[in-house]
Amino acid sequence: MAKEDPVAQIIFLVAMAIVFLPLILFIVSSVLKPVFIMLTIFSIIAIMTFGFMLIIEQEEEFTIPLVIAIVVLLISSGGWVMTASVIDSVPQTTEGKEQIEMYNTITEVPNTVSDSLNDALYTTIEEMCKTTDEDICNLMRTTIKTQEDLMEIRGLLNKGKKYTEIAEKIK
Repeated sequence: MAKEDPVAQIIFLVAMAIVFLPLILFIVSSVLKPVFIMLTIFSIIAIMTFGFMLIIEQEEEFTIPLVIAIVVLLISSGGWVMTASVIDSVPQTTEGKEQIEMYNTITEVPNTVSDSLNDALYTTIEEMCKTTDEDICNLMRTTIKTQEDLMEIRGLLNKGKKYTEIAEKIK
């Protein structure tokens, strides 16, 4: 079995990145936009704080932090504007719209499969309940409900939810 050529793999990855560039830009922009918004807010607060300290204290030691806060404000505002324009413009192009739709379809496949399996399981249990004892039927329903709750708690843990939110779900 021959090994893949590393140069060919790099060329393939670069080609795929170029083909999916609108989707990559959209996803990166969606992740970075809140970061830029928070940086903008923090830098505005820092500018006001250091500005007041410079005016009130009349000391030069607050000029460097003030300049840094202004630079951060300019960079974060620019990033905010750029990410917002990418988020607005990519879905308007046909390639971008198709790639976002494909990405959403791929990321929703596990949920669709899980929902289909749950529906089939519930249907099977309901059919079995027609011919079995009520205690067994209740036990099967409780088992499925417990399994769903555990899967939801695992999802919350994977998403990094706070313990209070998980505790509320357990109640």
